[in-house]
This record gives sequence, structure tokens and C-alpha cells, in this order.
Amino acid sequence: SALGQVFTALRTNALHVPYRNSKLTHLLQDSLGGDSKAMMFVNVSPLPSNRPETISTLLFGKAIRQVRTNVPG
Repeated sequence: SALGQVFTALRTNALHVPYRNSKLTHLLQDSLGGDSKAMMFVNVSPLPSNRPETISTLLFGKAIRQVRTNVPG
């Protein structure tokens, strides 16, 4: 997803962050990088039929926790 690509670029300190790959990431550009702080909520399901999606969501959340921006503290 475009949001995942942006978070991956931010996490790895890439020279180019692909904010313009989607309308959502372009709109959120000021909120996701630079001196901003963002909070991400993930929703998971206890149902066994949703286990693959829940695992994928948790892994995405874990990767997002590794993003660091230029905010002190």
C-alpha cells in the first residue's frame, strides 16, 4: 500500500519518501514527516477466520513503531 511505502521510507531514512503515490499520503504529508508526531491504531480480530489479516495488521503496526522523525524526546 502507499501508506506502507511511506512508512517504510521514513523508517529507513530513505532520500525519497513517496508521499505523492496516493491522495491519502499526499494529504497526510505534513502529519507524517518532519517535526510531527502521529499515532496509529490497529484493529485486530479474535476470530480464527481473521487470523491471517490480524497477523498482517500486527506486523504492519510493529513496523510503524520503528519510524522516527525529527521530533526531540
